[in-house]
Amino acid sequence: MRVLHRFLLKARYSNTALAVIALLVFLLVVLLAEFYNYYRINDNYKKQIRSESQLVIDKLNNVFDEANEIAHNAMIMKDTPCKAEEYTFKKLVATSNIIRSVTLTRNGVIYCSSIYDLNQRSYVNVKRYIEEPLNLFESNHLTPETPIISYSVKEGDWGVFVGIHGKVIADILHTTEFERESFIIINNKLIDTDNTVLEYEGFTRKGWSDFSSNKYPFKILVNSDAIKSGYQTILSFIILTILLLLLGIVTFIYIAMTAAKREFKRAIVENELVPYYQLIVSTADFKWHGLEVLTRWRHPKHGLIRPNKFISLAERSKLIIPMTKGLMDRVATELTPYIFSLPKPFHVSFNIHASHLDDPELIADCQQFLARFPADTIKLVLELTEGQFVKSSDKLDKLIHKFHEIGVSISIDDFGTGYSNLGYLQKYKIDNLKIDRMFVSTIYKKNTANYLLDTIIGLAKNMEMKIVAEGVETIDQLHYLSNQGVEYIQGFLFSRPSPIEYTIKSILKPYNAPLPYQQFSMFSE
Repeated sequence: MRVLHRFLLKARYSNTALAVIALLVFLLVVLLAEFYNYYRINDNYKKQIRSESQLVIDKLNNVFDEANEIAHNAMIMKDTPCKAEEYTFKKLVATSNIIRSVTLTRNGVIYCSSIYDLNQRSYVNVKRYIEEPLNLFESNHLTPETPIISYSVKEGDWGVFVGIHGKVIADILHTTEFERESFIIINNKLIDTDNTVLEYEGFTRKGWSDFSSNKYPFKILVNSDAIKSGYQTILSFIILTILLLLLGIVTFIYIAMTAAKREFKRAIVENELVPYYQLIVSTADFKWHGLEVLTRWRHPKHGLIRPNKFISLAERSKLIIPMTKGLMDRVATELTPYIFSLPKPFHVSFNIHASHLDDPELIADCQQFLARFPADTIKLVLELTEGQFVKSSDKLDKLIHKFHEIGVSISIDDFGTGYSNLGYLQKYKIDNLKIDRMFVSTIYKKNTANYLLDTIIGLAKNMEMKIVAEGVETIDQLHYLSNQGVEYIQGFLFSRPSPIEYTIKSILKPYNAPLPYQQFSMFSE
């Protein structure tokens, strides 16, 4: 949430962020619209299912209405001799597109029929045709491969059953949207559009719905997915929209999490990371000895940004090396015009990150930096933190040896602030030791701190290392350190970190005594 909050606050300054937000809003609106369409189409689909089913039921009701009328007309003729009725029965069948036979029975025996002759009547199982008002048969002996539907009525000992072509069912089902995804259920049997008869008890499929006739004992069974093409399309589109929305969210998170890295990379490319210089004074003659190169980010919108706001970002994003390379090149460019106005040799210190020691181009970068100046005018110093010595391997020893071969000095930065293992002082040839401001600030305040400071100074002298004290802000601190034999002083007492133009003014300004920084207020930060 914190990342999201920061992203939204800064979104108005970023076209990319605004584009991502606009995309997310668009996808959200599309998703909501598609959910609405989903429910609307789903509701319309259910209505269509009911409407199509009722259409089939109405058509079948008309079929059975005709069969019912014929059956009752046949029943009226029960007191008439069969010889007279038979012609009438055949005429009823001949004039109908759906009726295939009419049969009148008495006491379970065929009395008269449009299809059965006298020889066939004795072995026809009449009971199976008249025991239910509607019956569905896969076939009979007259049409062994054709399903038939029997509609029957009874009056006392008399009964009539009307045979209906099974193809009538297929024709009716073909007139709907259901096509092959529907069945008619009659007396626990199914018939489909192919005139195939199945047992209803063995028919188990998910997603099917049935609708009953309120006039005759039959149902229509419909596959709920039969006419879902539009519904499925909209559902697929919703899924696609959700995936796009998730992709947009992932993109949003990625942009939010990498925005700082990309902004910092842009700053390196556009040379927004500029060197600021803090001068170092020699206690031997109180003249300028050299300087430490610090960094500021001159942001086009946020102004000057201090290193504590972006160095950790440079380390995390692995841009610390290109940042340092860019600084070395810019420092050489800025110092070259003034090289003959600087004390000789003039010490220039760069802070080197641990990862930079693994860069095979570091030696070449140092050589290129020194090659920008006349011989013996610049002394390059690389400041390494104490942890880089403690955690390093034998490779560092070889690297330090190469540095010395090309005339580069090595300095320990922030000595005594993080590690207590001093074995590396004997293992490596270190030129300078830099006393951290934490120890300098306690001079004359805590006796134990002075003891620690004196111990560090004594240790460095015994190891034949030059000493630089940073963070010096008062005359008392200066006197104490110079009396203890500290060779070089760095701090606000003499110089604040400044751009090249103010740094050069300080170097060219003649003075021979240590004075408080306030007298040099012309040097802005």
